[in-house]
Amino acid sequence: MVNLQKNNQNKIHYLILAHKDFNQVKLLVNRLKTENSEIYLHIDGKVKDFPIFKDVTMIKNRVSVNWWWFTQIKTEVTWIKQIYENMKEWDHLVIISWQCLPIQKIKKVEKYINDLGNVSCIPYIEADDWIKSRVTKYHYNDTDFKIWFINQILTKLINIIWINTKDIRIPIVNLIFDKITSIFLPKRKYLLKYKIYKWSNRIVLSYKHVKRAINFLKSDEGKLFYNSFKMSSCADELFFQTMLLNSPVNNEIKNKSLWYIRWENWHWPFVLTKNDYEKIKQSGKLFARKFDINEDWEIVRLLEKDN
Repeated sequence: MVNLQKNNQNKIHYLILAHKDFNQVKLLVNRLKTENSEIYLHIDGKVKDFPIFKDVTMIKNRVSVNWWWFTQIKTEVTWIKQIYENMKEWDHLVIISWQCLPIQKIKKVEKYINDLGNVSCIPYIEADDWIKSRVTKYHYNDTDFKIWFINQILTKLINIIWINTKDIRIPIVNLIFDKITSIFLPKRKYLLKYKIYKWSNRIVLSYKHVKRAINFLKSDEGKLFYNSFKMSSCADELFFQTMLLNSPVNNEIKNKSLWYIRWENWHWPFVLTKNDYEKIKQSGKLFARKFDINEDWEIVRLLEKDN
């Protein structure tokens, strides 16, 4: 690997996805903004009122994003293509959420990423059969059946007689359609021609791999790959891993997450608090998520003091 730190023109391009708590978004932008960074901010298309951030590229053609739904991939792919036009050969792209923060001094963060050269940091594991069902079964995540009142009634009934549905990310009606079509329709097999990988969508991509992804998605094969994710579930955890690890550049993918995350049964990330401070500092990671300044400002203050 070539050490490119001597080239002061290397840029780190951050794509921030946000939908609320803009004071916290401002905090993240202020931490990331240096002469060696470019910041692009996508605010969910459902949000009507939000501040304009200085020294940030505000994405104008906004997409209404639902987490876990295909709209997240649609947003990222659309704007990665735009960001690529501003990238140079040894630059890197970081996909980051508004609830992240760097936990090292920003110069250390930049040095580590620049020193990656052509390497990308994308955590991954090979998918088991349950994970593969996300792409082999039909999922109506981005379908609006225009029967919201039925969904409200079903949600209330299920809350009363079975479980609390507050953590269910798609409408109950859509889940019912998922189950019915999974019984009566054959499996979707196209993506199984690839080895399926999954993990976090908090990733660092080298210029070379951004270019590889864009060129692939322009091809007929790439268009089929992209469209096949449209009725999948949690596509953001599968898309880039599967695309790049099934490509000729797979030996340049470093299976490493640069984020400290404390998981609840490897399913939901906990909100980090001051009680996590020592573990965060000892982790050796560059970033952490997720933070909520409305729930615990003290952990943010402690990290700000260090950096």
